[in-house]
Amino acid sequence: MAKRRVVRFCYPSNESHGRNRYSHQLRDGDAVIELMPALESLGCEYEGVFINWPCPPTEDKSLSDFDILNLNESDILLLTTRPPIDDRVHDLRPLRKSGTALEMEIFKVLEQRCFKCCSRKEVSLRESVGRRLSTEYRNRSVIAFEVKGQDAGYRGVYGGERQQRYEPWTEQMSAGYIVHVPLGEKGPRLLAVFGMSGTMTLLWAYRLNKLRDVLEKALSGPSFTMAEIVRPGPIPSERSDSKAEKDAARPVDFGFCLNWDLKIIGHCGL
Repeated sequence: MAKRRVVRFCYPSNESHGRNRYSHQLRDGDAVIELMPALESLGCEYEGVFINWPCPPTEDKSLSDFDILNLNESDILLLTTRPPIDDRVHDLRPLRKSGTALEMEIFKVLEQRCFKCCSRKEVSLRESVGRRLSTEYRNRSVIAFEVKGQDAGYRGVYGGERQQRYEPWTEQMSAGYIVHVPLGEKGPRLLAVFGMSGTMTLLWAYRLNKLRDVLEKALSGPSFTMAEIVRPGPIPSERSDSKAEKDAARPVDFGFCLNWDLKIIGHCGL
């Protein structure tokens, strides 16, 4: 059986102080590295990148450049960055949209199938998807997030019938998303795997590599999957202020997140 080709859809890192961005300055590549062993075990083969460079409409060749890849219905366009559908330029540290026709096609599919809003501060699901979360988690169909550095915790949950604002303990809670949908007629499948910060996306991909049944189920057809992730304390980092954080600082791998509680709170076909 022919392998499914996987091409990564890459966002360049945000420009800094007007400096140019270069081809090595791409977001969330480590998440791809963590995810690919699981995808390879499911019959996929990595075929490189498609860089989503920003450009003015008069110079936009994204659709014709993408067609050159000749991806078919069984192939995958892999996105491991939160799609910045509703990010605004004036927001604090927004993800930068490219404005290309290909990016707009991706956003259109995600909005039609899954999301009413997807930004740094909020993810809200379409009603048809939100009501298919597990009953006790339907208020997670609308989540306000507080993203600070690595952290991407809940600031409030407002979906479903049991709307409630949780503070402060839900700062330790975050979410991971998987969306697997076709990109138009005869186009490849979009596989979007993301959390709400770069670190949470990376650790969600790391956990999925060890939860291959979840990924296999997501790839079995057009689908939406959502996980709730609860960490017992701060995410380790190089520099920490409190003694507890210092004791957990500078891990040499990602094994520290294996004891985090992770529960799939929703899976549905699209």
